[in-house]
Amino acid sequence: MKSILTLIVFLGTGASPVFAQQAIANRPPAAFGPVKSIRYERASENFTLDKTIIEHTLGPIQRKIVYRFTAEHKLISEEIFEADGRSSGTKSIYTYDATGQLSAGVHYLLGSFSYKQAFSYSDGGRRVKITSEYHFDKRPVIEIHDYDDRGNITKAIFYGFDGKLETTEFYKYDDKGNPTEFVTYNEAGTLWFKEIYSYKFDSYGNWIEERDRSWSAEMGKLREEPKTTVKRTITYY
Repeated sequence: MKSILTLIVFLGTGASPVFAQQAIANRPPAAFGPVKSIRYERASENFTLDKTIIEHTLGPIQRKIVYRFTAEHKLISEEIFEADGRSSGTKSIYTYDATGQLSAGVHYLLGSFSYKQAFSYSDGGRRVKITSEYHFDKRPVIEIHDYDDRGNITKAIFYGFDGKLETTEFYKYDDKGNPTEFVTYNEAGTLWFKEIYSYKFDSYGNWIEERDRSWSAEMGKLREEPKTTVKRTITYY
């Protein structure tokens, strides 16, 4: 599930180059145990003890993304605030059906309606169809997400406004739910980006170091990009 906050998040984190990962790029922060804060080189995250509010602060600009959850940890809103505490008007609001499944999302950019999403389910909830409708074009844009038994997205298919296939993404995870491999294919089925991840963990099972290797397509061949390492410091209640 992507939203208009995606690009803003990764411009501010200084984290690994996951801009290609449309399906998981804007997932809220997650952590095990009584996490109080997580510090990156150019970003930080603060958690309430019950994890119903998570604040992600973006480096020097001090712009803040606030995620709000229900007591069952279902995401209900994301909103960007300026350094002086004013709302930027950029936010996403999510609603759920009677069974607790995500049913709709409405997204605003700088106070104006941007687009809305509708979610439908099949295969026992393991396949999700996301239909997006933008303010500038009423033609629906479709995404199909497949999930494993642990709720991790394993495959995402993206179609354009014309209904034609654009990209397909695949994901693998470790036993803690951290991504270990990401690959994406273009509309012709050609592999054009691959990334693998390895981690070091603290005693709670949260990663404190992430090492990334990535390859991008160039002239029909995969070319390895510079390796990156992301470190973070975690404090607990």
